[in-house]
Amino acid sequence: MDRRVVVALHALESEADRLHRAAESAEEEGGFGWLSFSVRCKQQAVGMRRAAELIRESFHNNEEEVAHV
Repeated sequence: MDRRVVVALHALESEADRLHRAAESAEEEGGFGWLSFSVRCKQQAVGMRRAAELIRESFHNNEEEVAHV
């Protein structure tokens, strides 16, 4: 996998971690507005992690296909 892709995936996962921490902090603040913000942050973090996972799988599958040719 190209180093630029690895760096981009790491940045995506780091941002997902940051969003998850922001969600946890929002929950500590309490209140409906903060809870709503927390839920949105967690949803985005899950989506970002899933995107990174799918990209990794795609590169892995492509590498396997090239190896079989």
